[in-house]
Amino acid sequence: MDDVLIIEDPGNPEYMFGAEVSDVDGRYLILYTNRDTAPVRQKFPTNNVSSLTCTCQKNKLWIADLATSELGPNIRWNKIIDTFDAAYE
Repeated sequence: MDDVLIIEDPGNPEYMFGAEVSDVDGRYLILYTNRDTAPVRQKFPTNNVSSLTCTCQKNKLWIADLATSELGPNIRWNKIIDTFDAAYE
């Protein structure tokens, strides 16, 4: 049976969550949190004259090390980005 992760934030019922395990080693659980589905145009600087632009959703990005923390209510999250200021992957 696969492990199941349930994320809940009763204070923010509009938040949506998505999670994935790191591809290469399967060691890290990556959690994405969005407030809504409204896309935001975001520019990314590049080394040339133009910049890359994407229509993305602003999100938070948290990571848990599965080698040192078990799935469950006490999982230890490393809050990499804990504000909705841009789109992160």
